[in-house]
Amino acid sequence: MEWLQSILPDKDANFYFCGPISFMKAINNALKQWGVPKNNIHYEVFNPIAILGEE
Repeated sequence: MEWLQSILPDKDANFYFCGPISFMKAINNALKQWGVPKNNIHYEVFNPIAILGEE
């Protein structure tokens, strides 16, 4: 989070991310703690089991 804050002028941006669930949870929590509005946080979950219909 320190790195992200160091390269951005402020939190007034849209954030898009995807990756392993643990990474996504960490990024999502960090953005919320920084005060990024929920409407500015975007992510996509890739779940091969759901794609194959074996849920």
